[in-house]
Amino acid sequence: MNIVIVINQMFSILLIIGLGYVCAKADIIDKDKSTFLSDMIIKVFNPAIIFSSVLSNSQGGQNQYVGLTFLVAGISYGLVIILSKILAPHLTDIRKEQPLYEMMFIFSNLGFIGIPLVSSMFGTSCLIYVAIFILEYNIIFYVYMAIILSSQDGHGFHLSDLKAMINPGTISCLLTLLVFLTGIRLPDTISSTICSVGNVATPLALMVIGVTIGLQEDLLGRLCNLKLYIISLIKLILIPVLGILLMKKCHIPEIVGQISTIMLAMPVGTMPLIFAQEYHAGEEACSNNVIISTLLTLFTLPFIVFLYPHL
Repeated sequence: MNIVIVINQMFSILLIIGLGYVCAKADIIDKDKSTFLSDMIIKVFNPAIIFSSVLSNSQGGQNQYVGLTFLVAGISYGLVIILSKILAPHLTDIRKEQPLYEMMFIFSNLGFIGIPLVSSMFGTSCLIYVAIFILEYNIIFYVYMAIILSSQDGHGFHLSDLKAMINPGTISCLLTLLVFLTGIRLPDTISSTICSVGNVATPLALMVIGVTIGLQEDLLGRLCNLKLYIISLIKLILIPVLGILLMKKCHIPEIVGQISTIMLAMPVGTMPLIFAQEYHAGEEACSNNVIISTLLTLFTLPFIVFLYPHL
């Protein structure tokens, strides 16, 4: 990973986020429009850009590591879950909020930031690796949420609780892997259409982040919480550094190691916030951490990229 490329890319990301912020402050995009755009990104544009990763003619030999990436992603999630279980009780005294703090460590913003970043740094063909992380992310998230909510309601865990797992993100990841494994080729017209739709995802997702920040009231007050900075630094620096050390110890191929590191270095995602709203606990803390970790990523990710070859 070239540090100059990453810094330039993060600066570009900052400008696009800033454009979204200006749109919010100028009342060009309000909360309802932002919600609509978020739905379109999650349900249409992100699935399209993920699926386009197997439609490119430039898929190189790097895709031989798909099976290995499944393993690396699974182990990464498993270790972060264990770490979150250890850390969460020390971050809140409210027992009901502990699952939320665990989820803030586990579930990152792979779609809104991870996809555009990997796409711009490594090319769309490497999004097959991101698709694997997102697929495992969705499975773990909905199982996690179903177990916690069922224990809260006292009705026990049922497979029907996992119906939310069937969504455009999961389906697109499964279709992407199916096309990759079978070698199915779609007509050029369909492929180019899907790629064109997917190209909308990158700028629009980043603008929506800026809009979200711009719509916040008392933004300065939200940024003055030391505990949230501690959580963000553990998530954005400590966890990726531990991941790099472990992957290098295990001699993981560079392309898998680099993309996996980026996945580990992503900020807190919006899924924990959805969980907080469903769980009726810690919504403000989660919302603040999404904002703080997203802003900090603009500085911590280049630092992680700089560290990668030196660890």
